Amino acid sequence: MKVILHPQNAEDLIQETMMKCIEKIQLYNGESKFFSWFITIATNLFIDQHRRKKQEKNWLGKERALRKMEWNAANMNEK
Repeated sequence: MKVILHPQNAEDLIQETMMKCIEKIQLYNGESKFFSWFITIATNLFIDQHRRKKQEKNWLGKERALRKMEWNAANMNEK
């Protein structure tokens, strides 16, 4: 979990990974080491979280721009 710089985020990711492993343990077939399977799940969860945060950031930027445009339009009507 060296990739994650914030200890709380790393702990959250580990906890979520453990929960996912417990949910999906029947899918572990033993062809690879358990640790490899675990790391794959953690990596996929990290990538999903990163994508989600990026989408949220983009959405917030668009929302701010829209509100600014609405505010500007409302203030132009008042003048």
